Amino acid sequence: MMLVCPECLEGKFSWVVEQVQFGAVYELENGGYTEETWKNGDIVGDDIADNGVFCCRCMEARAHEDLVPTNGATDDAAVGAE
Repeated sequence: MMLVCPECLEGKFSWVVEQVQFGAVYELENGGYTEETWKNGDIVGDDIADNGVFCCRCMEARAHEDLVPTNGATDDAAVGAE
């Protein structure tokens, strides 16, 4: 069952993940560094337990327990996604 924000009934959320990445490291002319990702690895963590999920419409964090069912909607179009 898909869950949505209790305030706006939107089903689009964001959260931060920690992911292993493989690639190369370059030194820049200004003395800084940059990394180029060649391949993404496993996701090894996220911030959901600490911050919940972030409603992309209300711009507020929501705990899983605060989300509500979509009343049978199962895709983004059914919950007002843009």
